[in-house]
Amino acid sequence: MGYSGHDLMNESLCFSCGECNIVQMRNNRKVIKCFEFGLVNEPVESCTMYRNKTQPTQYELEKIAWMIDPKPKGKAGFKPPEPTDA
Repeated sequence: MGYSGHDLMNESLCFSCGECNIVQMRNNRKVIKCFEFGLVNEPVESCTMYRNKTQPTQYELEKIAWMIDPKPKGKAGFKPPEPTDA
């Protein structure tokens, strides 16, 4: 079973990791299951598989990125001012 109800558990890296599930039972016992390592029985200080769930993944960033066509469609720069009829 996962690590249960200790103040140190609130400091575990797992709570901000996107690679785990955290279940809190009615008696405030917490069970943490890491997708990579299985059940976590101790507070985690560092982890090689850590992914901050508040930050978008590279895939999510690629989905919202603008596609820029690098081919020039004409001269680069500013257009000269149009002559005005005075």
